[in-house]
Amino acid sequence: MNKKLFYPIVFVLFISLLGFATAGAVTKTFKKARSQVYFGLTVPYNTYSGDFNGDFMIRTSLEDIYIPDLDNGVGFGVTFGLSGRMGPFWTYAVEAAYQHTSLDYTFADLKDDAGVGNIDINVKGIYSPQKIQPYALLGISIPYINVSNGAAGGFVIDDAKFRGVGINFGAGADLYISPRVFLNFNIMYRAQQISTVEGIGDSFDISGNLDHNNLNVSAGIMYAIPLD
Repeated sequence: MNKKLFYPIVFVLFISLLGFATAGAVTKTFKKARSQVYFGLTVPYNTYSGDFNGDFMIRTSLEDIYIPDLDNGVGFGVTFGLSGRMGPFWTYAVEAAYQHTSLDYTFADLKDDAGVGNIDINVKGIYSPQKIQPYALLGISIPYINVSNGAAGGFVIDDAKFRGVGINFGAGADLYISPRVFLNFNIMYRAQQISTVEGIGDSFDISGNLDHNNLNVSAGIMYAIPLD
């Protein structure tokens, strides 16, 4: 098995088994804190679509910058959030997260590595009377795409660094295995526009922007600290 996949898969299996094994540990009268902060680790699986398909490049008077075809990949993430009660059945959460995925790319005959990072700020509406709590989310994302050896000019080769912004929408569920520990399962779509790139020289704006769309499926484990 690919070493990049082994440990994330083990983590996802572990938290899934933990959830099933402890699903009965929280009683039907489960009631989480009215407000809480939480933090934890996630393992995301990402697929990519849009203009990053290896079909063209950005050409300037100084350099060529490759727009590669990105492989799908598994990464890691950290999450911090704050939640509070909106009524007897609903909870809101404001969540900040960072995820990073290391993967391979191809451009023509070139094969190399790339790193895709995302900073996400999401707002969730959570149906929360029981231990299994489904939710919908909406937010923004800031993508960072670093393409190894993705810029070439003359005899100089350097990395290409793409930046942009996007919107997130998705759904998921939290499974509480105790009042302070819960598992998170999430599916989210990021619709992003890449607006700047830095290669051999200074960064510059990309005319017309680039579409960079990302389907993100993740699983994680969180620890909550009550505030009331």
